Amino acid sequence: MTSETYKRFLESQAKKSPVKLDQKAMSWEEQDFRLSPGSPSNLLESVYLRSEPEETVVVDRRSAKLLQERLAGLELEVNRLHKRIRGMKMLIWVLLGITVILGLFLFLWLQGVSF
Repeated sequence: MTSETYKRFLESQAKKSPVKLDQKAMSWEEQDFRLSPGSPSNLLESVYLRSEPEETVVVDRRSAKLLQERLAGLELEVNRLHKRIRGMKMLIWVLLGITVILGLFLFLWLQGVSF
């Protein structure tokens, strides 16, 4: 799952239930939702609005599922990138070996050694 895919997914979810974001408030369908001081905060608000979470954080089932799917997608992406990095390291070593061999042949050729 790429970031663009996740972004499109979030946009489709937002179209289903439009959200209006202010500095410290979120509203759905023109109904304001404000947290009173000391009340539990929503985990997704803390993450996406970059607000400081309260002492108690509430995660509903839908939010937990979204986070679980996102984490699974990110784990797949990390594994894919690790494989690419491993392949690139091998390529670098092969190219380094070829460079050393060619450098050795060039050095010997300049010394007058015939092959």
